[in-house]
Amino acid sequence: MAISGGWDAIDFNWKKSGATCVFYGCNSGHNESEGFAVRLSSLDNFKEVIVWGQSTSSFPSFEPHIRVTTLARSTNTGWDMGPTYMVGGKGGEGSSAILGPYPAATPLNFFCNGIHLGESHQGAFNDHRTRT
Repeated sequence: MAISGGWDAIDFNWKKSGATCVFYGCNSGHNESEGFAVRLSSLDNFKEVIVWGQSTSSFPSFEPHIRVTTLARSTNTGWDMGPTYMVGGKGGEGSSAILGPYPAATPLNFFCNGIHLGESHQGAFNDHRTRT
């Protein structure tokens, strides 16, 4: 969907304060000045909403802060084996995500009113962690 005439035309029913909108798709928050998440956060209908987006490609993981998966998931089976987070990762880390040592998730960027506020993994707001 286009931002102009699409995302900017939605009449959202955000809560009065503390609203959050998160995009887990690849590179949705990759560019701190022209990327998808920052552009949405600049729209009038996203005013005062914290908009998060992935800084890199995203991959399934059992944890919100590290990239850990199984061979079954990598072959598109075994999706019912625990929680699934879509975390940022770098190319070439697939073997480590299965066998360890598990790579740290690349951070999501978050924005409000077109301003980059910071970066973090999704454990900041969505956490069922079993590993630390």
